Amino acid sequence: MKDDVAKPAVRRQTYHHGDLRAALIEAGLRLLADRAVDALSLREIARAVGVSATAVYRHFPDKDALLRTLAGEGLNRLARAQRAASDAAG
Repeated sequence: MKDDVAKPAVRRQTYHHGDLRAALIEAGLRLLADRAVDALSLREIARAVGVSATAVYRHFPDKDALLRTLAGEGLNRLARAQRAASDAAG
């Protein structure tokens, strides 16, 4: 007979009214740090933020649109980091 051992609850970030688009972008970037683009799903991003999968479509028409936004944000962050490093180096 198997012992029923309670698994620790997995805490997910819950979205509380604010900038959902920004929250989805942040979650997408966090998830992409750990997996390939092909392995990323809109449902997974929605789950990470604590909203329904359909909520993503209020801000992005499809996965490609979200991925383009994530790529743009990633490039912007890289450019800011390069400028900061350059400024620090003098």
